[in-house]
Amino acid sequence: IETATPPPPAPFNLTYPLNGTNDVETGPVLDWEESVGADSYTIELDNNIDFSSPLIVQVVGAPATELDLADGTLAHDTQYFWRASSENAYGGNVSFPSFASFRTEPFVPPPGCDGDIDGDGDTDVFDFAVLASAFGTSVTPGTNEDYDENGIVDVFDFAVFI
Repeated sequence: IETATPPPPAPFNLTYPLNGTNDVETGPVLDWEESVGADSYTIELDNNIDFSSPLIVQVVGAPATELDLADGTLAHDTQYFWRASSENAYGGNVSFPSFASFRTEPFVPPPGCDGDIDGDGDTDVFDFAVLASAFGTSVTPGTNEDYDENGIVDVFDFAVFI
């Protein structure tokens, strides 16, 4: 009695992020179609097109067809390349396209507050030092140190800062 050898997994496609996608979150969900007959998928992600130093190599068991990366896993404003392959006991198959690239979203600093004189995103002793060094001086009304917009850094500006 002859038995046919089962086939390797069927061809499948990468679905997200697609090649050339921009503004992808730093913790994306990598998503692909099912490869019929697959027992598992190997997912690789690298910032090098030749996958010479993969940042992620993850085996995902079928029937799952996604890998959810935690927020902040990837750097902002960086190009990444990812690929997937399916495997079973009789062989494997590579996704179509064989890899895709995407760029993560740029870093957007949190909105500043009135006390953030030095523009670093928080109000701290360094902002106080800038305010103190400007105390008693005439400035352009409404600049960072002049909260009451009267053109002089004075005790009223300190009160608003505090």
